[in-house]
Parts: sequence; structure tokens; C-alpha cells
Amino acid sequence: MPRVLVLGATGYLGQSVTQSLVRSGLHDVYGICRSSSKAKILAAIEVSPVISEDPANAPEPFLAAIRRSNIDVVVDCAAAYGDSAKLLAHVTKAGKERLDAFKAEDITSPPRLGYVYVSGGWVHGDSDRLVSDLDPVGTASAATKPLDIVAWRPELERAVLASRDVLDVLIFRPAQMYGRSSSAWGALWGPLANGIKDGKSSITVPAPPNSQSPVIHVDDIADAISLGVGKISLLGGTSVYPVFDVVSSTENIRDVIDAFAKALLADEGKSSDLKFDFVGPGDDVYLKALTATVRCNSSRARELLGWEPKRVGLVSKMEVYAGAWKAGQ
Repeated sequence: MPRVLVLGATGYLGQSVTQSLVRSGLHDVYGICRSSSKAKILAAIEVSPVISEDPANAPEPFLAAIRRSNIDVVVDCAAAYGDSAKLLAHVTKAGKERLDAFKAEDITSPPRLGYVYVSGGWVHGDSDRLVSDLDPVGTASAATKPLDIVAWRPELERAVLASRDVLDVLIFRPAQMYGRSSSAWGALWGPLANGIKDGKSSITVPAPPNSQSPVIHVDDIADAISLGVGKISLLGGTSVYPVFDVVSSTENIRDVIDAFAKALLADEGKSSDLKFDFVGPGDDVYLKALTATVRCNSSRARELLGWEPKRVGLVSKMEVYAGAWKAGQ
């Protein structure tokens, strides 16, 4: 039974990942948290808590847990931005220590520490060109540049891949996540909800009207990661390119906005000829990313991981997702 330690275990994606791993019945699941109150939350959902207030800059509690519990795979759901490279360095250090210990005991072909890094589809940039997870990103030969908000990520992905002399690694690039709090969508949905509440007949939307956004339910990407954890010793070495784009459907932003507005109006018992003025995201780097066109696919995740999405379509069940978002505000 592999022992898995999740960074960012109490976050939006991290909680879904821990629960997918727990439900599989195949893993002992540990989660990094920053306080005793968060530790209680993890314990209540059958995840063994590891309190580490600053795993990137004060990693000893985090590293001690890897050694003490003989962790087999570390999953980084932290989205730590500037700290991500530090976390990778700490995991690589732990992996090298483990291999050195095996070598000292003359153990041949020892199991390596696994590391799963969660990147994102925005590294492909904004383009209506169909892309693959085998396409280079962040290089001179790439067809498009990564979106500004994640311009640092391709270099980190390359660092993760370069660590394969010590670690078994997988990189997942989820599409725009939704479900439950759908927190990432607040920048678009929040102003829209306020406009509906105020009874406006026309609302300005900071998005291009024809962009195509790849999306995925948070539970579906969590299940893909869980499958990857189970196959990391097979796929995480140097024989397979261990990078997977993960998307369940591609939705037009105009359709997303229309469906969200209709769901909120219906929930409030209102009818309206609400009109939208799509003006584009301007200079806002987050809205540029959220409303970008990215045409990726999950064929390799389906073929190599055996993954299939269970929640297909944001617009088709928007009344559920809009209701969940609204309840979480």
C-alpha cells in the first residue's frame, strides 16, 4: 500500500486529491498543513496530518515526515509559485538520501521516491491551435508563449523532468477547474452575480466573446492524479514522457456567462433580457488567463493512465455548479 504525502492538502485541489486517494483504498494518505486547526480537518477526513508551517523555507518537519513514514510519493498541489522550485529541491534531496541508503546496503534497482507536480494548461498560451502535452512549452520552438501569469512554470517543469535521475516524476496540466466553490471563476462570476442582484439590464464582461476555455471538474483531475500515483513507478522514469494535459470539455466563454446568469436568475425567480458587453480582459493577467483559448486534449492520459472523466460539461449542469458557487460565497 503506497504511502502518499500531499502538499496543499487543505486547498481546493488538494482536498479532492486526498479524498480520491482515500476512496481508492490503495494508499495511506498524509497531508501537509500549517496549523493544528487544519490538522483536525485532515484527520476528520481520514488523512494523517503533518504540521509544517513553511515547508518551502523551513522544510524539516516536511522532510522528517518523508523519512519517518517512509513516504513513497509526494504530490505537490500547493500552487506555491515562487516556492515550488524549493519544494522540488527538498523532495529531490530526500530522494537522493534514500537512494544513497539503498546503495550503502548493496540493494540493486531500488524503488525511487515519486514526485507528482501539478502545473496547468495555461503553459500552452492563448491560441486556437490544437495542442498536445508532447508539444514544447516555454521554448523558442513553441508555437505560442505561456500566459504571463504562469511564465515561470515551463522552467519548473523542465527542472522536474531533469530530476528523473533521482525521482520518478509525473506532471499534470489540468484545464480550468470547476466544481464546489469554483473559486477560480469568481473573477468573472462575482461581478455578474452582483449585477444581477442590483437588477442591471446590461453587464460588462471582461472577456473576449468567442474564447474557448478547456475545463475539468476538480474531482476528475483528482482521480487522474490518483491513477498517476498508482502508476508512477511505471511511467515516471525516463522511458515515457511523463506529462499529461487533462481536460474534460471545451466551453465557449459566452455560453458559460449566459448559463451562469440564467441559473442565478432562475434561482431568484427572476426573468430578464439581460445583455452582456464583452470587452476583453484588458491588462489583467489573471483574467487574460481565465478567458484564454486553449485547445488541449487528454488522449495520452486516457491511453496511459486509463483515465476517463465522470463530469463532462460545465454549461450543461450550470444550475448545480452556479448554486454551489453561490452557496460558498
